[in-house]
Amino acid sequence: MIPYKDSNDDPKTRSGRIYTLVSGKGGVGKTNTASNLAITLASMGQRVLLCDADLGLSNIDTLLGLNPRRNVQHFIAGCCPLEDVLLPGPAGISILPASSGVPDMADLSPDQMATFCKDLRALAKNFDIVLIDAPSGIANTVQKVASLADEILIVTTPEPTSVMDAYAVAKVFSNLSPEVPLRLLVNMVSDQDSGQRVARGFSEVVSRFLDRSVDTIAQMPFDPCVQLAVRRQQAYALCYPHSIASRTLRQIAAVMIAARTEVVAGEQEWSNAQVKPLNRVANWPDPHLG
Repeated sequence: MIPYKDSNDDPKTRSGRIYTLVSGKGGVGKTNTASNLAITLASMGQRVLLCDADLGLSNIDTLLGLNPRRNVQHFIAGCCPLEDVLLPGPAGISILPASSGVPDMADLSPDQMATFCKDLRALAKNFDIVLIDAPSGIANTVQKVASLADEILIVTTPEPTSVMDAYAVAKVFSNLSPEVPLRLLVNMVSDQDSGQRVARGFSEVVSRFLDRSVDTIAQMPFDPCVQLAVRRQQAYALCYPHSIASRTLRQIAAVMIAARTEVVAGEQEWSNAQVKPLNRVANWPDPHLG
């Protein structure tokens, strides 16, 4: 069992703020973004829980070159409490790994899903920030883990099919959780102008047809270092800390930490003023920097 609670922690400083990362389709870099963002937040002093909520097709452990002894399947089977599943990860993050190639885990019963969500919410209270990497699409599992979120981050790429599927996700969660803020992260952007067009167009469509706002937290430039790190089964935030992708993640992490601090202090939520600077990358340096 990994100790996940420090007896010296002041509970007032532990908000357990939950972010669920979703996408309309696979292949948009959601899992890689979630993993590296978790590591970046931990490197900046946050206690971070990274949950692989793709319960039947886990890949966070593979992405980071880890070999968990237990996963969520053991919890569902009643073999251990959820905290015993925790796996130590890079930079001190805690990972909740899922199973892979287990059909039953991809289709939990309502009671099993309710128990998992209840225990995950309780576990989240012992961390500063929780990142839930949800499966792509709008299946029941995605909706359930998204219901835990304080904020939902929609990950898309500039491809039209990805953007349309991201809009479908925004539509679903606007109906299910109208009070939960939606954020957009445009990934694998080839140039600043195209990223801004996607972000602006998405925001306008959501505002017009869903009558709600979506802030863009960042435009992640396409970075060859990301795929190089995947092949090494390492986090690019660690093996390529000076890459443009890593630097952009540090910007996102700084905004998230500031927002969490305001929430813990009882102040306002993540404001547009905080988000807007990340909608523009003033200088896109050479993506090959490592």
